[in-house]
Amino acid sequence: MAGAYPRWYYFTILVLLASLVPAGLVTLATNDGVNLSPDSNQYLSAAASFLAGQGLVRSNGQPFESWPPVYPVALALLSPLDKAHSAARAINIAAIGLTAGLVIAWAHSQYSRPLITVAVAMALSLSPPLLYVAQWAWSEPLFILLVTIYLLALGMYFRTGRNSAFLLVCTTASLAWLTRYLGVVIVFVGLVSLLACQHTELHRRAKDGLLFGLATCVPMALWLGRNYVVTGTITGLRGPSAFSFLSNLRLTATTMLGWGPLVALSSLLALPVLGRLRRQSHSFSSLQSVVPIMAVAFVACYALFLVVSASLVAYDPIDDRLLAPVYAPLVLAIAGAYDWLAAP
Repeated sequence: MAGAYPRWYYFTILVLLASLVPAGLVTLATNDGVNLSPDSNQYLSAAASFLAGQGLVRSNGQPFESWPPVYPVALALLSPLDKAHSAARAINIAAIGLTAGLVIAWAHSQYSRPLITVAVAMALSLSPPLLYVAQWAWSEPLFILLVTIYLLALGMYFRTGRNSAFLLVCTTASLAWLTRYLGVVIVFVGLVSLLACQHTELHRRAKDGLLFGLATCVPMALWLGRNYVVTGTITGLRGPSAFSFLSNLRLTATTMLGWGPLVALSSLLALPVLGRLRRQSHSFSSLQSVVPIMAVAFVACYALFLVVSASLVAYDPIDDRLLAPVYAPLVLAIAGAYDWLAAP
């Protein structure tokens, strides 16, 4: 048809719009600056002390140990361009936009059904937890971006075996753990995946596992060692939890059920599920990518670790902030499940 645009043109428009929508919404919502919480004040204080050559120090002058170092360091590195508050805003806008764009681009490259790409774009563009955490000077948006890149890089490495992909896996996993202590889940999922899920020789899997372990554990060990030397604890003192395991489990389920776009995306599975039950022939191993499987593993391990740890030591009540890191992986998992169930 004369004058028709190629498919990649419409795909590019979709990715740009889906990236710009959440970035634009966050930009508007933070027009007067990002919101600040007690955690935010500690991040900003640590960034200021780092810039002043005093290391990472809390607002009360005590060593910064209850949080990992990457986020305040990132704020400090961007602060010469403007104030740390503006650096936090810039990081959040970029992180949310890139997260949406990367997941949508991946969905388009993996699946031939336009419905999947459009549904993924809508779920990420209007994501309640992502838009919420991006309005605060918190480490979650950066952590979410790192988790997304890590999952996509892990899938790329399993498919291609490229050293560059493996380097990206190690780098993003290490940075994610050094951004949030809950990032230990990434290291666990990565080690299990590299050792058990690759179709390569045992010595290759062992080498990958060893290199991955060193790349992720050594930097964190150095940080925890520093914490112990300056404070006598490895992650700061925390009191006992005020919430039981069942209470935290209920908070987790209630929070996730409140994510309207994700619930709507999940509803797309209804018809393929019925068809799948009739056919009973499509093999799970024929998934076009291992990314959805790794995403499911991350979501399950992260949610379990969060619920258990929040039942043992004092956390804020489980809400959109603490669960936001599982949103993009859940979108990846649901997209993969839909494609598998709808396959002929």
